[in-house]
Amino acid sequence: MLTHAGRKTHPDPRLRCDRYATILAQACNFGLTAKAEVCSVSYDTLAWTRSCQAPD
Repeated sequence: MLTHAGRKTHPDPRLRCDRYATILAQACNFGLTAKAEVCSVSYDTLAWTRSCQAPD
């Protein structure tokens, strides 16, 4: 987490990439396993992002 001078926190910038990869996998019907094989994000990270950050 990043903390600004105003004490507001923002998520880790890497989370944005994980979210996009997860959304793309769902939108293109690739599934998380196939998406993990073609990108630099692990299956575990994609699965966590889907369950916690991008619910159905």
